[in-house]
Amino acid sequence: MFSRHDLAPLLKYAGNDSSPVLSLYLDVDLSRPANRNRGILVEARGLVAGLREEVGGRPEASHLEQDAARVEAFLEEYQSSGKSLIVFCDASEDFLWHRTLPVVLPRDARYQSQPHVRPLFETLDEHERYGVILLDRQQARFFSIFFGEIEEHIEAFATLDVRTTRTVGMDHLYSESRFHRRADEHAHLHIKHVAGMLRDQQRSTGFDRLVIAGPLEAAGDLQRLLARSLADRVVAVWKMPIDTQQAVLLSEVMRLQDEREQTRETALVDELLSTATNGRAAVIGLWPTLEAVREGRVVHLIYVDDEPIAGGRCRECGTLARRGEGACSFCQGGLVPVQDLVGRMAWAVAESGGRLERVRGPASDRLRGAGGLGGLLRF
Repeated sequence: MFSRHDLAPLLKYAGNDSSPVLSLYLDVDLSRPANRNRGILVEARGLVAGLREEVGGRPEASHLEQDAARVEAFLEEYQSSGKSLIVFCDASEDFLWHRTLPVVLPRDARYQSQPHVRPLFETLDEHERYGVILLDRQQARFFSIFFGEIEEHIEAFATLDVRTTRTVGMDHLYSESRFHRRADEHAHLHIKHVAGMLRDQQRSTGFDRLVIAGPLEAAGDLQRLLARSLADRVVAVWKMPIDTQQAVLLSEVMRLQDEREQTRETALVDELLSTATNGRAAVIGLWPTLEAVREGRVVHLIYVDDEPIAGGRCRECGTLARRGEGACSFCQGGLVPVQDLVGRMAWAVAESGGRLERVRGPASDRLRGAGGLGGLLRF
């Protein structure tokens, strides 16, 4: 399961300006027709071509060709199993790092002294980790779900006999009520133990949201016994048998997560449009948002999941422009083409400490009608 631990080699990588690292973020979702039949390789070549324009005749241009060749060789053998592929390569140092993620990341390409890891950190921060506790009166199972992957961590069983039925003879009839009472007490101790176990799991896995599943009586008892810090994380209580398959749990949690995300994105777009309409600290549309990004005013960039918009970037001052050639309007430096202007805007906002939100579904339909992107402003 992908985590910050996987980024350790990237953060420790000692790059240098004379031999930069090629960083590629690729869309590898095979449900998109454009990604089939070597489409992923074509996309990578297009992104690298944009970097060639930026690097120009500088000394590191030869290193870029070596890195591009190494990545192409990797992509020739690559079999997609997710939605996004991240590749970092420095052929001169025999360095190649890659991960496939089951989530969509903006397509991008960089050639700089260090791996461009910021989008990975932002993705880790944006995606919530779900904990799922599946229990009944006798046992409990705990799962964590993150980035579309599920992992079972422990399996805990009650150490006491919590059965509520018993073979009854004439000599046992008198103690039947006492037996049931004792079984209920033992079941209560088991659920109390599970509540304590969840505290430990929260410390070790750091889940953001919690789903309780099982027979409703046991699930309800657990919810009442949770500490406040855990009770505040509960987002659903489901009736499920203790032997529910992992695939079923994963499917249900992903559905819940999508519903919650759509609700949150819709509220965010509503806030953006309302704020901009009332003339307060927000902008909508490509040109106003581009200007606000250039001025460093955007604290939260919100954009739709559409095809890239081409533009330009000044070779001297880095200013982004709607056109990909000619002179920069601010320093008169030469413009070089940028294939994904919104992606570059997102990078600029992230570098200034802002937040990013790529919206999909109904929220994207609303935002697309207002120009496809906008930003909440610092001032």
